[in-house]
Amino acid sequence: MRTAIVVSYFGPGRGSKARIARSLGVSTAAVAKWGETVPDGSAYQLIRRFPELDRMDKEDWAKSSSSGPSTE
Repeated sequence: MRTAIVVSYFGPGRGSKARIARSLGVSTAAVAKWGETVPDGSAYQLIRRFPELDRMDKEDWAKSSSSGPSTE
């Protein structure tokens, strides 16, 4: 799951990583270290608590899979 998906779900802008951290019971610093993708354990916890994230992740995966490399 891309971190951008989770941030958009929790509301972009100031404080989004703090809200994510609170929902997982971890520090904001831990969330800030995620990079581009959410660690598997955290992604699992988020999907269990917020099922809508699973749908958003699947839609994102489908978009990135269908765009594929250019054939120009």
